[in-house]
Amino acid sequence: MASGISPGSLILVDAHALVYQFFHAIPAMSAPDGRPTNAVFGFTRDLMYMRDELKPAYLLCAFDRAEPTFRSELYPDYKAHRTPPPDDLCAQIEPIHQVIEGMNLPVLSVAGYEADDVMATVALAGRERGLDVFLCTSDKD
Repeated sequence: MASGISPGSLILVDAHALVYQFFHAIPAMSAPDGRPTNAVFGFTRDLMYMRDELKPAYLLCAFDRAEPTFRSELYPDYKAHRTPPPDDLCAQIEPIHQVIEGMNLPVLSVAGYEADDVMATVALAGRERGLDVFLCTSDKD
């Protein structure tokens, strides 16, 4: 098995964090019609690597949702000063969802919670079931 991934493993992908990472790490790329594709390319490449090379028992993608989270209710200025994502990044979110759907991978997303909250909950449940759990994220929190 590659990289120490066991057949009884769970990989949880923080999709938004990785999409941002690829958008900024991979130079601008575009489809023949001009649509930006650098984040789609990087994200798809990594998902295929995880699925085909690491071969986990479970591979799940977690996404943040647009509505406020419980943190915003506790602290109204939570992420209030963040700049909105670039248009070229936003244009790649739907194609990335299409890739995930095409690969038949489950998507985790819960109203009122961020992706990392959902990932933590699922990670604990996976460990309780005896799975080796891996978090795939570039997020520092």
